[in-house]
Amino acid sequence: MRFNNFMTDIVSLIKTDGQEYSNIKSSVQKNKIFINDSNLPIEEGDHFIRLLANGLQEVYLVLDRGYYEGFGGIKAHYQSEVKKVPSMPSKTKKLQAATEKIFLSYSWNDNKVADSFEIMFRTKGINLTRDLRDVEYRQSLKEFMKNVRKSDYVLMIISEHYLKSINCMYEVLEFVKDDDYKERILPLVQKETDIFNAIGRSKYIKYWQNEFERLHHEMQGLDELNRTDIVNELKKVESIQRQLTDFLSIIADMNMVTFEENITGKDFYMIFNLVRPSKNKEQDVPMGYYVLNVPRTITSDVMTWWANGNRTYTDDLNEARIFTEIEILGFFNDEHKSKKFAGFPILELVSKFNQPIVPFKGKFLSIIENNQKEILGNSNIYLDEEEVKLYI
Repeated sequence: MRFNNFMTDIVSLIKTDGQEYSNIKSSVQKNKIFINDSNLPIEEGDHFIRLLANGLQEVYLVLDRGYYEGFGGIKAHYQSEVKKVPSMPSKTKKLQAATEKIFLSYSWNDNKVADSFEIMFRTKGINLTRDLRDVEYRQSLKEFMKNVRKSDYVLMIISEHYLKSINCMYEVLEFVKDDDYKERILPLVQKETDIFNAIGRSKYIKYWQNEFERLHHEMQGLDELNRTDIVNELKKVESIQRQLTDFLSIIADMNMVTFEENITGKDFYMIFNLVRPSKNKEQDVPMGYYVLNVPRTITSDVMTWWANGNRTYTDDLNEARIFTEIEILGFFNDEHKSKKFAGFPILELVSKFNQPIVPFKGKFLSIIENNQKEILGNSNIYLDEEEVKLYI
């Protein structure tokens, strides 16, 4: 009997100290929960949370972990005795709700870098709040500051586009007026910005000096009634000029991550370890996978992934299910699945796509080809016509 076939429920394990393990495949029965992942640290007093299709959740208290060693052809697993309870204990609830809130500030030109970070943070159960600058100003400073001040951290993707955007710079310089801003900034700096010495920083100081002079010159040709917009712009540029030198000097001296074009797994973990410092500095990078449906991808020309919840498949990575390394190895023990699906490591491969919806053509095929050794299952992402009909 293949127990994996019965693992149709998804639960989260909440430890008594508030630590959470999510996306656990299980089979929830009356007074028992079956789980094949024997590496989970399930203990008496922990809780399981099962999210229902209608948006409600069920909470179960672990009475007996029910760990069983493997024997014969059956692997080690849990048959946990549980009791359904009305809600989580208040202390555990508080700890569970302590997921970090991270505000992402960036220029529209750096949208792909922002997409990569959003995908990576989601593997850690953190959903970023994104602020799309340079698209439309909408007099949004008040709303921007409201969102920023609610956040534990502000992740800034600092590029030349960012440093030359009046909206990005004016708003972020408003944020740095807060007393504790240094503890809350997570700077990600593109190497070519060259802000690491006084000469490099002077390029941006001159840029805003020239912008002020240009706007001032343009204003001279307008009468008093028509100067309102340009006067407001001048005030913002003047504010940027006053604070820019100190801001760039502080950023240059901070613990930061620099990047070139793409974000790597190492870049992500350097930022992530500022959010959740690791006690073990030699810690290996944990792996997570998305599972690609090969026949659906071939026939639709868009990469199609195993989805979260009750949905079967999705072409949006933000809705895709994250598989742990243990889950993925068990998944591809099945010959049928090894032909129909492909396991893509998120940090080593998926992050290089730099977008949530990925066409199955062009440069994306080159990325797959160059990283083929990282892919599990059908690593060629190929089926002939008859196989497509068979596996679809």
